[in-house]
Amino acid sequence: VRQGKGWPDKVVNVIDLTKKFVKNRFHFVVSTFGGTTYTPLPEKALFQIVSALKPGGVGLIKIKISDRKLAQLEKRFNFNVKERSVDGILFTKNIGKKKK
Repeated sequence: VRQGKGWPDKVVNVIDLTKKFVKNRFHFVVSTFGGTTYTPLPEKALFQIVSALKPGGVGLIKIKISDRKLAQLEKRFNFNVKERSVDGILFTKNIGKKKK
């Protein structure tokens, strides 16, 4: 988390993101390759990133996940994938009620 110029002021394990900060706090979250790849709980990491975003916020993360699983998580975690690459996604957190 960078609060000023230069190096990050805080480095936070993605699993502990909403423990260190509150939910719906950030407009933009970026997680590089290690954030979701080297954790034993990539789905929990994705959930934490979505939770940390404000409604309408944007996430850009590196994650290897099947299209089928990603579609399930979109509905479950209330976000919408805008772009997908081989090893990452660009998404927005939905505003309002969860999709059914």
